[in-house]
Amino acid sequence: MRRPSPALVLSALALVVASSGTAVAAGKYLITSQSQIAPSVLATLHAGSTSLDPSEQTWRTRLNVNNGGAVTYQTNGFAQLATLGTFAKHRANTAVTVAYDEISATDTLAAVCDVQLRVDGVNDLGGTGFSGTDGVVTTYQPDEPTPQVTTVFMQSVFLGLPVGTHTITVWGNTDLASSGCYDDAGGFDRSVLITESR
Repeated sequence: MRRPSPALVLSALALVVASSGTAVAAGKYLITSQSQIAPSVLATLHAGSTSLDPSEQTWRTRLNVNNGGAVTYQTNGFAQLATLGTFAKHRANTAVTVAYDEISATDTLAAVCDVQLRVDGVNDLGGTGFSGTDGVVTTYQPDEPTPQVTTVFMQSVFLGLPVGTHTITVWGNTDLASSGCYDDAGGFDRSVLITESR
């Protein structure tokens, strides 16, 4: 076996000295508690943090829906057409936005169908009448034997909902008793997007 070269001996010795110096420094200067850090340094560190405060989180829920269709001939107020699903609300003082692409139709050209999103049976104004965010449909084509469908995008913001589980429903109203107001006309797959945020 050959003797190690002087360069190898020196580099091994330097490695041992450097490692022992780090170990001594770590034993003496190792931070093991937040109380060892000056408050001004902590404030600077927290100012650059990218983690989210839980109170600023946004929760999103997607419900896939295909209820096969429903119709109402309700002219006095609204009638429930379908239950779209449930979602969980996480914080008391957040807004819940419900967005939904409704596939709707009417039976006659003269009729108007109003469709409305509700949470727990109440619209975004907290009532059961027209809310201003209702979808309005007039889609009948005289040369077609069946109602023609159209997509109606609805988005409603609900305030003041308590923490817990809530149910989303869609309601309908027609202004002509002989013409239906259809939900999910044609039985298509759709999605309901629920966003809870501050």
